Amino acid sequence: MTRSIDAVTQRLREAAEAVDAASIPEDLRSAAFTAAFDLLGEDMESGSGTPPQPQSPPASEDSEPTGGLLAKLARKLQLDESNLSYVYEESEGNLNLVLRRNMLPNPASRAAAMRDVSLLCLAGRQAAELDEWTAFDVLRAECEDLNVLDRANFATEVQTLDILVRGPRRTKEAKLTRHGFDRATELIRGILEGMGASAASVS
Repeated sequence: MTRSIDAVTQRLREAAEAVDAASIPEDLRSAAFTAAFDLLGEDMESGSGTPPQPQSPPASEDSEPTGGLLAKLARKLQLDESNLSYVYEESEGNLNLVLRRNMLPNPASRAAAMRDVSLLCLAGRQAAELDEWTAFDVLRAECEDLNVLDRANFATEVQTLDILVRGPRRTKEAKLTRHGFDRATELIRGILEGMGASAASVS
């Protein structure tokens, strides 16, 4: 076939519209439709152009913003992404803390360290849109990795943060409030300044 299905469909539609517009009597409509269809075909073949071809859609562009979880976190907290890499690491679709215990404001206090690690973990996962609510088990794991976990007092210390808590004891989840995010940003700035890294906000 030299004519696309779309072109034939358009020709049929135009022929039907021409018959309707001419108010042809019912008994002559069939013949009128045939004549109109043939005339339209002659116009297409004798005209200078070819039957309209369906246009290909424009090439799609990647609409995803550059960067991954760390970039999202940097935008949310308005901090420099390269500096945040001293605190967080993106790995296989997850976000983990990579700072050392001695980088925390009060590393000698297990209670204070648990609060700070939990705060950093919550802020990171929420701002990077990994979690809206983060399980206490995730927070415990981060505290354990940094050797600051005190299991007996963990839940008590975490619940002193600016968070919302839901769920029963064994499956509790936490979500930072706006104040919690502000506190996390201050904590990150303090950590970076202590390292000598520039903690200037991104413009």
